[in-house]
Amino acid sequence: MLNNIHWKKGLKAISKLGSVDDTPLVVEIISSFNGDSREKQMRIWANTEAGLRYIKGDRLVYDDYKDKDNTLGQALYELNDGIGDLVPRHIRSTTPREAWGLWNADTHDVSHVTTGYGTDGLGEILRAEHARAYEGQGWAVVRFVVKLRFWTPYFFKNPKLFFKWRKQLKEARKLGKKATPYLYQNWFNFLDRDLDAVRQYQHITPPSLYT
Repeated sequence: MLNNIHWKKGLKAISKLGSVDDTPLVVEIISSFNGDSREKQMRIWANTEAGLRYIKGDRLVYDDYKDKDNTLGQALYELNDGIGDLVPRHIRSTTPREAWGLWNADTHDVSHVTTGYGTDGLGEILRAEHARAYEGQGWAVVRFVVKLRFWTPYFFKNPKLFFKWRKQLKEARKLGKKATPYLYQNWFNFLDRDLDAVRQYQHITPPSLYT
């Protein structure tokens, strides 16, 4: 799991990280520290129906669902502020590794919508805590850095807020253990389904403490 880690690049990104909202640096940390921790996942996924479609060049798109109320597709369209029609329906055929990267980027939004955690800084960390069992060591490093650098000082500055965050993290972990991992699901088949039905199918309960 410690093979192929780009230590210098990853540590440099950590040193520059001023906020969990800095998406480019967060992505840099994840890619630098993932190493080979997700190689087995990629190999399994590449042989699934969704994996084979992505390798051929298909993408998850949801602009067709923007007017279909309460569907997963509509929720994804709204999450992206209506830019779903900018996602290409088909790209060139690609390698399993490149397709896996696109799949992770696309289903990242799916996990936000289904779990109920937003794309703000707190929502990102709680979403990652929810999926901590299978998202690799790159996200684990991000969670550790955020907790240590940005959250721990609040133990002294604002204990009430600090312990509120702790409760939210605990809830996210608990809910995540009950949920079905989203990575291997064929999300092509779920875009037109009712969002609450999708959550029930995935054994996902929206958080009660995240506001």
